[in-house]
Amino acid sequence: MIALVTMIQVQHMRADFTKVLLSQQSSLITRTAAELDDKLGMLLQIVTLTARQQPPELFAQPARLREYYARRSMLVLFDDVLVLDAQGAIVADMPEVAGRIGINVAERAYFQTVLRTRQPMISEPMLGKSSGMPIVQMVAPVLAADGQVAGVVIGVLRLYKDNLLGRLRSEKIGKNGYYFILTRGAVPRYVLYPDTSRLLQPRKPDANLATTQLLKEDGEGSMVSTNSRGITAVNSFKRLKSVNWLLAASLPVEDAFEPFDGVLYRLVLWSILASLLAATVLGWVTVRLLSPLVRLRDTLLALRTSASRFTPVPVQQRDEIGELTEAFNGLMSERDRLQQELESRAAELEQERDRAEAANRAKSDFVANMSHEIRTPLNAVLGMVYLLGNTRLDTEQRKYLTMVRVAGQSLLGILNDVLDYSKIEARRMELSPVEFDLDEVMNTLATTMTMNAGEKELELAIAVEPDVPRRLVGDAQRLQQILVNLAGNAIKFTESGEVVVAVSLAESGNGNGNGNGRAWLRFEVHDTGIGMTELQQQQLFSAFSQGDQSITRRFGGTGLGLAISKQLIHMMGGEIAVASSEGKGSRFWFSVPFDMLAQPAETRRMPALGQLRLLVADDNRTTRELIVKLIEAWGWLADEVDSGFAAIELYRERLAQQQPYDVVLADWHMPVMDGLATAKAIRQAATGQRQPIVVMVNAFARNHLEEISSAAEADVVLMKPITGSSLFDALHQALIAKNDGGEQRMLHQPLGTELAGVHFLLVEDNHLNQAVARGILEHMGATLDVVGDGLQAVERLRTEALRYDIVLMDMQMPVMDGFSATHIIRTELRLSLPVIAMTAGVLASERERCMTAGISDFIAKPVVVEELMEVILRHLPKRPQEQTAEPAPVADEEVFSMAPLMRVMGRDAKGRGVLRRMVEDALNKGMTPVRDAETALQAGRHSDVARILHGVRGSVGTLGTKRLIRAAFATEEAIDAGRLDEVPALLAQTAQELEQVLIAAREWLARLQD
Repeated sequence: MIALVTMIQVQHMRADFTKVLLSQQSSLITRTAAELDDKLGMLLQIVTLTARQQPPELFAQPARLREYYARRSMLVLFDDVLVLDAQGAIVADMPEVAGRIGINVAERAYFQTVLRTRQPMISEPMLGKSSGMPIVQMVAPVLAADGQVAGVVIGVLRLYKDNLLGRLRSEKIGKNGYYFILTRGAVPRYVLYPDTSRLLQPRKPDANLATTQLLKEDGEGSMVSTNSRGITAVNSFKRLKSVNWLLAASLPVEDAFEPFDGVLYRLVLWSILASLLAATVLGWVTVRLLSPLVRLRDTLLALRTSASRFTPVPVQQRDEIGELTEAFNGLMSERDRLQQELESRAAELEQERDRAEAANRAKSDFVANMSHEIRTPLNAVLGMVYLLGNTRLDTEQRKYLTMVRVAGQSLLGILNDVLDYSKIEARRMELSPVEFDLDEVMNTLATTMTMNAGEKELELAIAVEPDVPRRLVGDAQRLQQILVNLAGNAIKFTESGEVVVAVSLAESGNGNGNGNGRAWLRFEVHDTGIGMTELQQQQLFSAFSQGDQSITRRFGGTGLGLAISKQLIHMMGGEIAVASSEGKGSRFWFSVPFDMLAQPAETRRMPALGQLRLLVADDNRTTRELIVKLIEAWGWLADEVDSGFAAIELYRERLAQQQPYDVVLADWHMPVMDGLATAKAIRQAATGQRQPIVVMVNAFARNHLEEISSAAEADVVLMKPITGSSLFDALHQALIAKNDGGEQRMLHQPLGTELAGVHFLLVEDNHLNQAVARGILEHMGATLDVVGDGLQAVERLRTEALRYDIVLMDMQMPVMDGFSATHIIRTELRLSLPVIAMTAGVLASERERCMTAGISDFIAKPVVVEELMEVILRHLPKRPQEQTAEPAPVADEEVFSMAPLMRVMGRDAKGRGVLRRMVEDALNKGMTPVRDAETALQAGRHSDVARILHGVRGSVGTLGTKRLIRAAFATEEAIDAGRLDEVPALLAQTAQELEQVLIAAREWLARLQD
């Protein structure tokens, strides 16, 4: 408190001292300014009197003029005295300086002012003409008898000398204070300053902000301010009356407050001594008064560290402290009693806990042993059922066997639920995050939903929004377990209607700018089943509960699935919720976070042949909208209808408008007119043109799948629920059937044993292409392994590179494309084995990109078998020739040659049938593609011309039509390069080549039929 009072008093004293100091400085600067004004006025008066008394006729006699002023003793007051004639030339100077006589100063402002006003004045500081040094001049006119200026007398004060004005420069204020003078013009300059190098130099605007502001406001007075060097000083300013100058004094704060600091030091010292004395007295009094409380504190600390019983504290005085001590003794005695009772209860609880843990361990051991004992014979039962199903059985036997298999799988599911719940109870359930593809999880879920639906007439759908990331990190197995459980429950409790699984992006955040981050995905399963009451929803996630006993008896199950799913979702960091009403279905949804990986470029999902249009016919609105959304996300166009009649009507309308559909998707199970009837009607409306049709089949029709697949109207059968991958693959197959995607059929190799012992690694994401390539390469004597994307290829080569002779690399794939994979193979793995690219891009830029990535060679599509074999053999070690060379192809093989394809596929009836249909399709189209291209050219649609010719190369090019391929490609290249004037001639050449191909194809087909 003393210190605080002292500090407050010091602050008041300092403020008072500052006021007194500023007042003293203001008085000092005022006195100094008055003295300086007097001195300057006196000097000007002396010069004025001298000029008035000088006879004008002396201007013509310089010697007498110098003698006249020598007698006046003006050099005592001035450093120089100059006499100028009326023209501004110096006619006399004292003291005499060589070369100064004759200097003309008529242009000086002060000279012109004196001539004009005929009044004396003090000039602004300037540099002397002869000396070049800073000076100030007292100027007075010499008037003739007629009042005109006959000459001028000047008294010069050199600012750097210790004259009457310069003495102020060396005067001190305090120890380190000083004076300086500034002009008051637009740019203030130093007239006086202790450092002579700053004389007449302009003052810097940031030298002292307070001074700058004062100069702007034309003010005066005293203040405490800081200059640009960080020195704080008391600065005082006063305007001079005799000249337009500002006199200033600067006294450093350290000097100004030195007396005050001495008093302050003594005051603080006395304050400290007084505080110490007061603290000593207060401490003694405090210890005296609080000693009983200290004894109580020591007793409490001793009780904390000692296990012994409490000993009462003796009471010395019957005052307030004594009463407090007695109350404390009573409280601690009661504490001892309660502690004894607590210890006895704790011992009883420990015994009960041990018994509960023993019972829990016994339960866990029982569940584990039960699982092992049941699983062993159950696995044998299911295995025998599988083997028995591969033997010949009649219909009744196969029905009973199916019942056994279903019952066994149901029992296995119950076992898994019980074990999972046991793990969760024991807190031994752990998540295993891995990198996974969401599409693969949804494809597996689709298969499971199809199997669970059985013969129920349900519409199953899986909807994944386009913006949902596919490459994720998380526990994919547990996610699939949750979805299978929710979807399985929805199917189990829904007799008719639909079950839909929807996936959307709830929240997304990118961490590093390369695609990685964290995403919250929202999964929703809704059905049109029996629904639930409020009471059932309240106990829904409890173990061994399915609403009520009647539900359990009717539908079966353990009642553990939802309890396990909820625990798994909590472990993943999410929440699950349900909304339902009795008789109107249920809706479950949950959101969980996943780490995102770099998402693959969806290039294989984009149309390869320009803008494609599809027709979707399905009576179920949910499925129809899902398919249309997927198609539009890939950049295609889609029309939707809800019946077979509407599909046929719209198909005929588009056909009349010359806007045919590339693929038609029709649901198999539609009222009145089903999918097969719709497909048959569309075939008839197509008027002979090949129209690809995909028939969509519900789960309850899977027993008729073979019958539907063999129908001529169905090019492809697509099983519901439909996912993005299954839909794209079905459309891909349908386009291949039309021969518009013929480039996918080009991966053929020549027949023989030239590749015997060669082991390939095929990197291809399309399952159909994988199967075709496997059949062809193995037929040629080679062996191969297949992976689905570039990342799998890199991981395979990282550990097993020595197994492979050649890598066949598709360049457009999900997860990791062929360019990136090849770059890693060359740079990171440092492998030199041949990597051959398979690509439809034949432009120079595409080839250059392949070579930059490290591709050894490439095979352009459509593939010519001989060229393919030449590329492969070029990168294999030279081996002895076991076969004689084939004869050189005859000339017409450049036009049409089926020999390579016949060597690969013509050995059996099935392969010859495929080749026959390929040729028949080409003949059915005839010259239509070229005629369409000519029509597009006349309309100026060059991009359509290129698209049509690209399709010709893909379809007809398969048939060994080298000259047609070259002509079509030359036309495409001219359009791409902008050489449009060459296109008509090149298109005509293409038409001629196609005409010859059709003639040769008819001849070959006739020979094949013979």
